[in-house]
This record gives sequence, C-alpha cells and structure tokens, in this order.
Amino acid sequence: MLDTHVTQVRLLPWAPRRRSTAVVHLFGKEEIAGSIPAAGSILDTSTATWFNRGMDHIPILEFEGGFRFLSNFYPVSIMLEGNVYLSAEHAFQAAKTADPLEQQKIREMLTPGKAKRAGRQVTLRPNWEQNKLRVMEALVRQKFNHPDLRDKLLATGNKILVEGNTWGDTFWGVCRGKGENHLGKILMKVRSELAALVQR
Repeated sequence: MLDTHVTQVRLLPWAPRRRSTAVVHLFGKEEIAGSIPAAGSILDTSTATWFNRGMDHIPILEFEGGFRFLSNFYPVSIMLEGNVYLSAEHAFQAAKTADPLEQQKIREMLTPGKAKRAGRQVTLRPNWEQNKLRVMEALVRQKFNHPDLRDKLLATGNKILVEGNTWGDTFWGVCRGKGENHLGKILMKVRSELAALVQR
C-alpha cells in the first residue's frame, strides 16, 4: 500500500511550478503538512537516544548506526513522476534520466547500492549537472515529510551534519577531511526550516 505521507516530485520540465500542498517543487519552496514536535524534545528509538540540549557542539560525522536515517540509502517510500522508489537514492539516480526504461531499471533495483551503480550508466538529462542540487533538495524534503523521519531529523538539534565517507565522495560528503558536504548542508537547511515551523 502506498504511504499516504508520500508526496510527489515532478521533474519535467526544468522550471518552477505554482506552489501547492502535498507537492514538492524542484525550484520553489514547499508546503510541509502535519504536526511537528516541540523544539528541545527528547526522542527515544530502538537504536539511539538524542538529547538536543547541551550537545549541539558534537557533530554527526557519518550517517551510520542511530543516524543511518540521514543517509539516502535509508529505506523510505519516495515518489518520482508517479512511481514509487525504495529510497531517496533510488529516486535520485532515476531522476538523472528522462528515459522511462532506464528509470524502471533503477526502480526495480533491490538495494540503493545497486540503484547507485545503475545510475552511472544512464543517459543524463540536459543540464543535469546544473540541476542536481535542486533535485536532491526536493527529494530530501520529501523524505523528511514522513513524520517519523521528520521527528528524528529535528531531534538532532543544531548539530553539524557531515556525510563522512571512505569512498572518495567529496561533493555530497567529506572524505579524509576534504569535501563540500552538499548532502549535509541540504539536511541542515531542511532541518532549520522545519524547526522554524515549530516556533510559529
């Protein structure tokens, strides 16, 4: 059954659309529906406990263990152009191409790792490099529109989020102390916006 909290990302054409609730736009701000827990709340899960207050100076340097939910590999329903994908990674790799068959191939991959590898073989959309950051941000926003993941993201407080890795990705993350950490920056941006809604 399709998760009722799943919103949609429409990739074509590469242009802004009018804002609407329940729809994530690639080139504009989104409406984020649903309740958000109070700032400074304590969240317990089966894997970890976060205490926002007093620990914000300790950064999160990799998206593993109790912070695996920050990774694009984390299993969550993501809708892209009317199709459901198994993770944000699946959807991002499929977003690279406008070819329905290539998108289907990625959609049917059983793991995010396989989807990532398949994404390296697709025919890229025109101007993909200029638009990939906006696409990633839209998918991350959609991911954290799921209430449980939204709560976990907010529970990280003001910690610096770093997508630390050992596979040489210095664009989305940081490897051996070097990297632009764009995924971490997007996560912190989305978290800041969600936290601002709490205070309204």
